[in-house]
Amino acid sequence: MWLNTSSSQNLQMQLTIHSKFADYKEDSVCVELFDSHVFGQIARIVYKDRSKHNEEVLIERFLHAQSEMLTYIPYCTRINIKRVLLFGTLNCQIAHLFANLGVEVDVVLPHIEAFHTLSGFLPNFKEIQANNKISFYPNFSSIKQSGYDIVLHLGELKAHEVQALHKLSSDDGIVIYRLENLYIEPNLALYSLDMVKPLFNILMPFVISCLDNSFYAFASKRFHPLADLLLQKSDMLDNVLFYNSNLHTSAFRMPTMIHNLILPCIKN
Repeated sequence: MWLNTSSSQNLQMQLTIHSKFADYKEDSVCVELFDSHVFGQIARIVYKDRSKHNEEVLIERFLHAQSEMLTYIPYCTRINIKRVLLFGTLNCQIAHLFANLGVEVDVVLPHIEAFHTLSGFLPNFKEIQANNKISFYPNFSSIKQSGYDIVLHLGELKAHEVQALHKLSSDDGIVIYRLENLYIEPNLALYSLDMVKPLFNILMPFVISCLDNSFYAFASKRFHPLADLLLQKSDMLDNVLFYNSNLHTSAFRMPTMIHNLILPCIKN
C-alpha cells in the first residue's frame, strides 16, 4: 500500500525535531536539547575528545530502554553486588537504578556542567544528586579503590584502558563496554572484542533493540550472562518498563551471519 501525501506529511512531522531549546558547549563536549512531536525531548551529546563513539543520543520516550538493560543485565547475572563503576555517559539514570537496588555507584563524570544541562531531561536528576549511594568523580585518578563488582564503560574504550578496566573490576566482576555496530562496522567491532578477549573468560556481545541497534559487550572472569541469569532477581524487579528475562536472553541472540562473524572472537 502506498502512503498518500497526507499520511506522509503526518509521519514526517512526527519524526521531525521541531525546536532546539537549550545547549551547552565547552572545549571537549557539546550538549543540545531538542523537542520532537513523538519522542519528547531529545538530548544530543557530542564528545569532541573521542575518535569513535563520539555522539550520544538520549531520547526521553525510550530512555528507560537503555538504562534498564544496561543496569539489569549485569545485576541479574551476578549475586551479592555492592559496588558499580560507571563511565563514558551522561545518562546517570543507570546510576539511579543501581542505587535504588541498594548498590553503591561511583560515576566518573569529567563534564559536570554538561550533566547539569540535563537537569530538566533526566527524570530523576534531583534524586541522583541527593542519593548518598551515588558519588561523582572528575576523572579516574580521583578514584582510590578498585574491586568493582560491575564496571560500565560506555564511552570510547582505548587499548591502553583495557588493562585498567581489568584491574578495576573484582576477581569475579562483570565489565560492560560499548561496541561498534556489528552490521555497519564489523571489523572495528571484532577488533574491540579481540582487544579485551585475553583478559576475560566470558566475552559476548549483545544488542539493545529500540529505534536503532546499540551494541555492547559483556565481559567477565566468571559469570555467564545466560547460564548464570538469576530468574529470582529478574522476575522480581519492581517498576520496570522495558527489561524482562526474555529480553535479557534475546539480547545475546544474534542473526546467523553475525553469529558466524563473531564466533572466533567471543568466549562463552
